[in-house]
Amino acid sequence: MKTVICCILGASILVGCGRAVVRTPESDDIYRLEQCRQQAPEFVDSVKKFYRALQDGDWTTSYDMRTSTFKQDVPRDLYLKEMAKENPRLNRYKVLNVHLYGDATGVGAAEIIMEFDQGTSYAAARWKKVDGVWLCDEPGLSGYLVNLRVPDWVTH
Repeated sequence: MKTVICCILGASILVGCGRAVVRTPESDDIYRLEQCRQQAPEFVDSVKKFYRALQDGDWTTSYDMRTSTFKQDVPRDLYLKEMAKENPRLNRYKVLNVHLYGDATGVGAAEIIMEFDQGTSYAAARWKKVDGVWLCDEPGLSGYLVNLRVPDWVTH
């Protein structure tokens, strides 16, 4: 049976190495994501890298960070073409909540409730760890190419 590991929502000051760290508006946007770093540091780094790629218009990196089921449905050339012509770059995102899913072997999937500046109030992004690498199953952004399949970690 899978165990749900939830990131604990914290106070208004981050504590690290025995001293308080002042939070900024930018750090507030990913504060809840950063709270998961101890449990799943690669996950935190992958999420930040993926959304940075969307902010920078680095469609190759964002495609490479998608799951194999998405890549089966959306060929690389189509993705790069569609992303370059129809999607504005992401300006800002905010992580509102994170749920990590796993079992005795560790965390293997995650769902993030996010707020985007693209006109979507709130959306769920899904991530999955495959062969030790965190991949985006669903970015949560409306108007971007999406994975139409229900992820196996949800159905099992």
